[in-house]
Amino acid sequence: MYVITIIFLFGGLTLLLIGVLLKERSVSHIILLSGWVIFGLYWLTQIPHFLDIGDLFNAMFCLLGTILFFYFAYHELLNIRWKEYVSSLSYIAGITAVGGLFYYSIEKIEPLAKGLIYIVASQSVWFLNLFGLDAELGSFVYNLETHEFHLTILGIDPPISIILACTGIQSIAIFVGILIVTRSDRGLWVPWLKRFLKEKPPKDVKRSKIRSWLWDNKKGRMRKVRDMSDNSRFFRAFMYTIPIIYVLNIFRNVLIIWGSANEVLGPDTFYIAHNQLSKILSLAVLIIMVFITFELLPECQEQVVGLFDLPQRVKPGMVKDGFIEVKFDKSKDKIKKKKGVKKKGKKARKK
Repeated sequence: MYVITIIFLFGGLTLLLIGVLLKERSVSHIILLSGWVIFGLYWLTQIPHFLDIGDLFNAMFCLLGTILFFYFAYHELLNIRWKEYVSSLSYIAGITAVGGLFYYSIEKIEPLAKGLIYIVASQSVWFLNLFGLDAELGSFVYNLETHEFHLTILGIDPPISIILACTGIQSIAIFVGILIVTRSDRGLWVPWLKRFLKEKPPKDVKRSKIRSWLWDNKKGRMRKVRDMSDNSRFFRAFMYTIPIIYVLNIFRNVLIIWGSANEVLGPDTFYIAHNQLSKILSLAVLIIMVFITFELLPECQEQVVGLFDLPQRVKPGMVKDGFIEVKFDKSKDKIKKKKGVKKKGKKARKK
């Protein structure tokens, strides 16, 4: 079973990568469809594992992920039937392939996983010693139930283990995928930015000093983004995400271990700090970094927003230049309805 899941995992990601790189779109859509289905099957196989270890959150997350990947496969099927190309679908496939191969290669290749865990654990121990704890590294243990390597930190009570999830590699992989896949395309965002910079703040914004300040501040930041070189934009996006995630994660580990050793929040300090507080803060930091990336790389924002238009794609001909024209289609339908009402009114008057 383990071999089959590995085939689903790397097979699906590889197909997604090939589908994105292929220039022949008719073949590319078939490969992308296959890649989404196979990768979705991998996530489906993980649900029983998480249920066995009592991790309902990750089991539900895998179920939702499976549904999402099959949904992307459905739209690739529409691309084949309607001979269309949705840019956002290829974009998310590229991020999934690059980020997934980056993360799962480290997770599944033992020397890489153990090496990263050791580096993070040793740096965490160094900071713990600065905080007055006599901590030291223990030895690696492989957990057969969770299929994870554990590196125990000794000298504290209770002993705490560092695993791959404690390295922040999942979040890092997301931004690795974004930065590698995103290509500079000022044509996607410069037109709307010009319109935004010319806009006057709405009346409700003018009434609030704080909202007026935010409005002006936003314009000032976007002018800077417009005037930056593409290399500068991408470099800043890198520096504001990946290194910061790594450093913050080290301090997260240190604070959780130090707090648990000193029972800062009582006997359940580890559970509260690790399973509740740190997850909420990590999610908040991740959201902030996504918004920073959107601001520095508006190309990324445009592609991600395009994914939210997929449910509106109900018939062929709605895709233009790789994006779904939802507003245009709706206005067209309204015009038809108005014309229909007028015609019915004329017939009624004749009668």
